[in-house]
Amino acid sequence: MKLKTKILSIDDNQQNLTLIEKVLFNDFDIVSSDGNSSIVELVSKEQPQIILLDIKLESRSGYDLCKELRNSDIGTDIIVIFISALSTVEDKLTAYASGGDDYISKPVDIVELSHKLKRLEKRIKEKDFLKERITKASDVAFTSMKQASELGLLIEFFKETMTVSMPDPLFQKIFKFFENFDI
Repeated sequence: MKLKTKILSIDDNQQNLTLIEKVLFNDFDIVSSDGNSSIVELVSKEQPQIILLDIKLESRSGYDLCKELRNSDIGTDIIVIFISALSTVEDKLTAYASGGDDYISKPVDIVELSHKLKRLEKRIKEKDFLKERITKASDVAFTSMKQASELGLLIEFFKETMTVSMPDPLFQKIFKFFENFDI
């Protein structure tokens, strides 16, 4: 089963939230909020990959919520798309300055939004795949380094013991060798 990308839609207008949910629910896992909850707690709980964020909210501005998210430990990798009726260049620049990744003016063109989200979903999956590959490559590299180090210790042990003819110095070298492995 294919896991859907999780999207958190934040808007204080219930009609806007309902529209987003109805249009996107087939392709995405949609969670909605009116923006009154702490965004950090909400993101911690829901773990969305994308946030659709209105600017004019009842309790706080979307700009402030985005800044709060970006200043937290958990909000750095989440894509934030502002969706707002504010459409001046200044509004958009303020959105980007607060940490937004994209901006869509209302009324929302649902086809455009859907295409953007599908494109972002593809990038998210590519990024996750690359993260997984990096982790595996790192594990292999560390295992190889550990094995090479252990092999180096073994070769050094053989070099040192080849010239030893008395049992006591040989046992000391064997004991020292096994100490390297906490044995």
